[in-house]
Amino acid sequence: MALYVALSLDLPNPWWAMATVFIVQPTRPLVGAIWAKAFYRAAGTIIGAIAAIILIPNLVNSPELMILALATWIAVCVFFGVLDRSPRSYLFMLPGYTAALVGLSTATHPEAIFNIAIARSEEIIIGVLASAVVQSILFPRSVSALVISQLDAVVADARTWITQGLRTLAPAPAPGNVAARLTEINLAATDWRFEGTFPRIRRRALSALEERLITLLPQIATVEDTLDAIRRCGLHTDETAASARRVADWVATADVDNDALADDIAEEIAKRTPTLTPSSGWDDMLISSLSDRLIELMQTWKECLLLTAAVKATNGRPNPDIHRLLENAPPRGLHTDKGVALLSATVAGLTVIGIAVFAIATGWEGSPFTITVAAMCCSLFAIADDPRPPVRNFLKGALLALPVTLLYQFAILPAIDGFIMLAVVLFPIVSTLGLLSTYPRIMVSALGAFVAFSAMLALQSSYAADLSSFLNTYIAFLLGPIFALVGLGVARVLPVERAAARILRAGWRELALLSRSRPVPDPNLWAGRMLDRVGLLLPRLSAIRAGDVPQLREALRDLRLGISIAELRRLDTLVSAAADRQIAAVLAELAAHFDTLAAGRSAVISQDMVGHLDAAIRGMLELPAIPDRQTGVGAAMRLRLTLFPKASAYQPGAGGA
Repeated sequence: MALYVALSLDLPNPWWAMATVFIVQPTRPLVGAIWAKAFYRAAGTIIGAIAAIILIPNLVNSPELMILALATWIAVCVFFGVLDRSPRSYLFMLPGYTAALVGLSTATHPEAIFNIAIARSEEIIIGVLASAVVQSILFPRSVSALVISQLDAVVADARTWITQGLRTLAPAPAPGNVAARLTEINLAATDWRFEGTFPRIRRRALSALEERLITLLPQIATVEDTLDAIRRCGLHTDETAASARRVADWVATADVDNDALADDIAEEIAKRTPTLTPSSGWDDMLISSLSDRLIELMQTWKECLLLTAAVKATNGRPNPDIHRLLENAPPRGLHTDKGVALLSATVAGLTVIGIAVFAIATGWEGSPFTITVAAMCCSLFAIADDPRPPVRNFLKGALLALPVTLLYQFAILPAIDGFIMLAVVLFPIVSTLGLLSTYPRIMVSALGAFVAFSAMLALQSSYAADLSSFLNTYIAFLLGPIFALVGLGVARVLPVERAAARILRAGWRELALLSRSRPVPDPNLWAGRMLDRVGLLLPRLSAIRAGDVPQLREALRDLRLGISIAELRRLDTLVSAAADRQIAAVLAELAAHFDTLAAGRSAVISQDMVGHLDAAIRGMLELPAIPDRQTGVGAAMRLRLTLFPKASAYQPGAGGA
């Protein structure tokens, strides 16, 4: 369809319309993803064409400056593309190598650049629209189905984790993929907007639900830690077990309509909760903390169910109670690595400059094609820790396409006439490569084969072929990924250990900043980033620790520390001056500890912090407002249990605040 329209309009290179159909294929044939990628491709092409029109004619008399400007433009596009981890990153990547595609081919006759830019944009937009329309008709699957199925899986995993832990009164196996699923939901929602079934109320509900689920995970781990501490102290009673199991039973069967039962359970737990006073001991604090955490867990779970129902609601009339939860629900923050983005951008720019230097030194005329393909490889695969495997697969596909392309160019195409026969002979190879592209393991190889096949055939309204020109162009095409491999291999490869270390250090830097920041940063934003890092970290740690799969609970440790630090920060102005000094000592030591870890050095927190935390607890116990008292004691206790799980019990009369 794309090829037919482009030929009918007598565009100079209709094969670009055909190639674009393949290039814009999303990883999943979902309507929202299809139209999102179509929009990004069209917009990116137009931006890249405008950049070429601005750069090339003005710098054509100074080739060195022209290449430097083009390399800088490509580097800037790669930088912002790597920083944006959503599907929208395609919009940033594309203008870079599109400017090379449009601009370099006209460097010898810049007066034609405007017409060529318009034609190239038309060819690509025709391919984009043809792909989007046909796939929307043939594969009318909605992104909403993917998002909702992933939400259901996260909720089911969390329900299982809660109920198993509370029924056995012991830590239960945590679902290891829940953090990655939450990130996938966040990224898929970007495409959902293109379906027209994702109104503002559902978008806000999804943002609020992500925030609640991010809060829920450390809450579950904290409840289990508290139960474990109660067990070690021999404080388990029939009442404690009964409360935990009632909460577990409610969570197992809870829906948006059984609020009354939840209120009854919470009221019963509150009645059994000891009131904390300056004379309260460790036992009372553990029981009080467990009660508070169970009630908090139930409230969060109830909100998760309400928000899940709101996301699923298609009638635009969610539960009236939902509007309170939608207030101040910001978009979720995700982890970004500016260092990796800058490195990727630098490698892309230097690769372009390197090819240009090589071309000038050798007098090679095929460099524009090589620069374009190399820039494409450095852009599209820049997000990977090690971009070399996908670039190698792209090169492998391009090499495998050579005999097929030769057969078509010099045996099949000369023997046919008319578009119908052209469509008939192209169908086997196009459909085969299209089918292969649906398999993730060979998708990139199929992409390389199809792009090489389309570019080398260079279909136009009339047949023209020359073996010498064909081979020169093919060699130029193949040198693109080869130069990209050289550049990426020299400076861009991140071993999995180093990638994991960078993610860990980013989290530690944020915790150090949180420990010394006033006012406290938005907890929703940094908690979202911390959990996203968990999702990025777990598969990398699994690859490092062969046979030793890290647990979600272990990875959530830093997130739980951050929540406790933020609560201490919020309350430290309410306690006595003596207690404030103890809290300041705790936060200063934590900041120094995380600074040391972020610098790549090992660090151990001194046991002296236990005394500072105990003094902070005494100060919190003197707060006049019971909610502040409960919150402050709970935060200090969580730090104590997380950092020093085997420390001796707090003694109410020991030391002074």
